[in-house]
Amino acid sequence: MGYSEAPDPTVLRPTFDDVAKAIEAFIAQCAPGPLILYLHDIGGPIGMRIATAHPERNRRPDLQNNRPLQWRAGTPSG
Repeated sequence: MGYSEAPDPTVLRPTFDDVAKAIEAFIAQCAPGPLILYLHDIGGPIGMRIATAHPERNRRPDLQNNRPLQWRAGTPSG
């Protein structure tokens, strides 16, 4: 992961699920109330994981240009 302070891939893998968990933790700290998620491009699969994990917090997901987002049995995959 270059010369950044990013965690080693064995600690935080660069998968949609792991990135969603990291963003979820950030949202919990910064915006504990209801949300409107704007999900664009590669953020679509990540944001939909957050939206479906906590539907009570999401007023309305706003999707734009989410071609990598695929639905299978009502859950996001990508």
